[in-house]
Amino acid sequence: MVCTGNLCRSPMAEYLAVAALQAGLGPYASSVTVRSAGTRALDGAHMHHATTTLLAERGLSPDGFTARRVDAAMLSSADLVLCAEREHRSIVVTMVPKILRRTFTLREFARLTAGITPSEITLSDTTVDVVRGCGNALVARAVGCRGLNRPERPTDDDIDDPIGSSIEVFRSCAEQISAALAQPLQLLTRAVRMSSRPLPARQRPK
Repeated sequence: MVCTGNLCRSPMAEYLAVAALQAGLGPYASSVTVRSAGTRALDGAHMHHATTTLLAERGLSPDGFTARRVDAAMLSSADLVLCAEREHRSIVVTMVPKILRRTFTLREFARLTAGITPSEITLSDTTVDVVRGCGNALVARAVGCRGLNRPERPTDDDIDDPIGSSIEVFRSCAEQISAALAQPLQLLTRAVRMSSRPLPARQRPK
């Protein structure tokens, strides 16, 4: 999850995504690592107090969180990079061009995955890492939808920076992030459950 200072939007996205994955995937959630960073973050800075307040309202505790600046190593190791704005997407792709196909804004990824069904990303081979396999299949499907499903306005793919604004603006930002994460994470959860479901006795190989 990437924003500018790693104080507001990307920490919200990190903690909201982890909570949703834990609720949806149960024990499978432990195989997923979600981290956040900022394109101009000051390493070690504390999360914005309004972000802490909003996460606490949702029962989430960001104790021990400190900001960090995004770098090439963390980008290269990520299976999916989700950014708050198109500007962040451009910056990280410029840093590591090979991540282009797995880098989106949060709202862009939600839009591109909206028409995908769980069966399209369900795995038949359950000997592999099911969560990662379904996740990679989801990303591949989203890439295939680029150019086919465009926003009404380019700015529709951005989530504006709330820093310097009222708590209500922060709350609206959190709602936008939560809404952007909800559909793709629910889709991933359903696909993982379908992929992990034991075959009925008559379908099991002898």
